[in-house]
Amino acid sequence: MLFVLCCLFLLNVPYCCVSASVHADAVKRDIVFLLDGSDGTRSGFPALRDFVQSVVDKLSVEENRERVSLVQYSDKPEAHFYLNSHKTKDAVIHAISNMRHKGGRSLNTGAALQFVRHNIFTASSGSRRLEGVPQVLILLTSKKSRDDVTGPAVALKDLEIVSIGVGVGDANFRELEIISFQPGFTFQVSELSELPSIHPQFVALLKRLSKDTEEYFHLKAHKTKRAVIYAVRSLRHKGGRPRNTGAALQYVRDNVFTASSGSRHLEGVPQILFLLIGGESSDDVTAAASDLKRLGVLSFAIGMKNVRQEELQSIAYSSRFIFNLPVFGELLSIQPEILAFVQSKMGIEPPTIVGKNHHDSASTIKLTFPDVINFSSIKYCRTPEAHFLLNTYPEKQSVLGSIRSLQHKGGRPLNTGAALQYVKDNVFTASSGSRSQEGIPQILILLSGGKSQDDVGSAAAALKQDRIVPFSIGTRNSDILELQMIAHIPSYALSVPRFDDLESIQQQLLSFVKRVPRQSRVYQPTVVGKE
Repeated sequence: MLFVLCCLFLLNVPYCCVSASVHADAVKRDIVFLLDGSDGTRSGFPALRDFVQSVVDKLSVEENRERVSLVQYSDKPEAHFYLNSHKTKDAVIHAISNMRHKGGRSLNTGAALQFVRHNIFTASSGSRRLEGVPQVLILLTSKKSRDDVTGPAVALKDLEIVSIGVGVGDANFRELEIISFQPGFTFQVSELSELPSIHPQFVALLKRLSKDTEEYFHLKAHKTKRAVIYAVRSLRHKGGRPRNTGAALQYVRDNVFTASSGSRHLEGVPQILFLLIGGESSDDVTAAASDLKRLGVLSFAIGMKNVRQEELQSIAYSSRFIFNLPVFGELLSIQPEILAFVQSKMGIEPPTIVGKNHHDSASTIKLTFPDVINFSSIKYCRTPEAHFLLNTYPEKQSVLGSIRSLQHKGGRPLNTGAALQYVKDNVFTASSGSRSQEGIPQILILLSGGKSQDDVGSAAAALKQDRIVPFSIGTRNSDILELQMIAHIPSYALSVPRFDDLESIQQQLLSFVKRVPRQSRVYQPTVVGKE
């Protein structure tokens, strides 16, 4: 068994793979806003402008800290100001408030991406890319581009420009994913007036994109054990104050445990993080630690005597993965124990079948969706069983009543692959009430209490091929990598300790579901000349 290992060491550590110390008074970033100025955004343009101003208001705009540029585009791009045009936050906000809507029927996002690459992210326009300052592009768009975006998006990534995509209304979600630096950097709202609803998450993401963490080598940088050992021995201590462990954890979540950096989590390879920390963090670690756990990363927390135990507990995947040492010179004393964990696949517990008490909890998450959605409910263990189909009940109250009357199915083994195939072949069909031909989003929410005994890969791929968007929810006995394989994108795989805790993810799930875009209508071909 091959394991992916990422080592994260913070302060007072002689050697490391990823080292972090955040200087709150020295954050530098070059941030470019690329705004859709086509006719589709005309009526909501004040809301778009207000959103940009509210984001800038959270930045530290100064010549030697954060610089801002703004470009508006439709068929052609137009630069309103460059990265070196304004030296204060007030000047930037004033320029944004004076911006007028551009107009234009067509939208050439590809050309606009090419424009900012060649004309904005350059030294002459104020970019500090060659000095190592993080480069950030924020794209806000309302519809699918008329031209190709793939080539320009790849070119931006090659320059290590981090693109964040915000889609409004008819924006193409797949196109936004192509443009965005990674899937978690994509947001979507129904209307421009809803932009304030994503403001907190958006600003939080933006604040993480700074040169606070130094990465010494990627997961795929070295091919042999000898090369890795040599690289580790050549490392030097980073230094710096304060110690922001939360930011460092988020960095490895967003930049190291990714396919582009060599992570193989989508192939089912275990993801392991070793954190060695010499003291208490200056920032919050809870959110970043939770993100890593949802991704299925198995985190070890190794701390000195000055580290708070509660902090280590928040970070570690389980209490068994916490180690306290008086000094880092004692690390060799825990080496056999850590090695034993790794060699036994981290002591992961075997899957169990969900009991009746958990079944009652599982039903509660289904009770909060709007009236216009059609529902079906399927239970499964060895074989699936449909309790009602998409066209069985015309109103919400009937659906709720039927869900409350469900009885636990029971049985062994758990064949999730067969259940996924069943819903594809028997539920997401016109005869069962599916409206996929009308462009209605097709959404599957899977709740699983254990690892499947059959293969889920083929059935999951078949669902996605049919434009069905799966969400997967598992408990601590579920396989997070399996859940991610089933889910439409990895962030649609959610995890709770027990089904009793489903309420804690209810709002997150509902938010994700609401962002699933409407599909284009499928028209049946008309054969001319036949009776």
